[in-house]
Amino acid sequence: MIRKIAVIATEFLEEFICKTLDELNLGFTYRIFTYHTFQDLKEIYKDITEEYDGILTSGSFPAHMIKLYYPREERPICFFNTDESAMYRLLLILLQRNRALDFDRVYADIIQMFGGDLKAFAEGKENMPDISELSEEEFSLERMLHLEEEQYEKHLELWREGKTDLSITRFSSIVLRLREAGVNVYFPYPGRPYIREVCGNLLQKIEKKELEEHQPGIVIIKIAASEKGFSQELDLNYVRLESLMTEFLKEWMMDYSIKRYHYGMEIVTSRKVILEWTEDMTEDRVGVFLKSKKLDGDSALAMDWGWGLLRQE
Repeated sequence: MIRKIAVIATEFLEEFICKTLDELNLGFTYRIFTYHTFQDLKEIYKDITEEYDGILTSGSFPAHMIKLYYPREERPICFFNTDESAMYRLLLILLQRNRALDFDRVYADIIQMFGGDLKAFAEGKENMPDISELSEEEFSLERMLHLEEEQYEKHLELWREGKTDLSITRFSSIVLRLREAGVNVYFPYPGRPYIREVCGNLLQKIEKKELEEHQPGIVIIKIAASEKGFSQELDLNYVRLESLMTEFLKEWMMDYSIKRYHYGMEIVTSRKVILEWTEDMTEDRVGVFLKSKKLDGDSALAMDWGWGLLRQE
């Protein structure tokens, strides 16, 4: 099956990403959704319909924004940041152009905004900051909405005060603005092997999610021990139970089968359906539904029920 990927990136990166993905030819189709600032991501996401199997973003920051705006998004999301190879490659180019380049007069936000030192990184004494996991506590929605402008002002201030000879930014959304303001700014483009690896991981996550969703699951429902009495009464309660479950299942567009056993039933369906029923194992929708139904006007139909997932080796 050919996967369909939604790619979220700035207009600055659109041409680079299209050219890279087309040349890599990784066996999926894609559409690029461009944004100007992180604030645009809230509306852009609405255009990413269910036809897309996964989402690829040009950085962990936009991926983090999607999770902040839409925490219930379940499709796999992968991203490519500025990797170490990209930074070393750019620094080498800059040194070839200017052998006397002073790293103390270069501001590289992707390193220095996290407390790192560009010179120490260039000398191999420090690694790139790991921003693959962004916490909501440190990078809240409010902070994210101002992060791009904060870094734009930082680059511009250092440049105008004569403290930098050039800038390096990972925020592709501010590159053109900085250049228009006269800042000598560069963007470290990620390499093709890195992008290939990220896309491969995304495809693997999509495949895994699909397999998990189709993993068999069983819901077991039986008449509670307190309700057990005469055989005739049990038979009547089972008929009532079967009728109620048929009513409940009408609300779900799904494949399932029901198997009766000793005054109870097994409903065989998929993992995806069970997780929807239970809000990822946090709610008891079936139990609430059954308890809301009455027998003979007063007494509730008492049930024991549970669910499980059949493991696939």
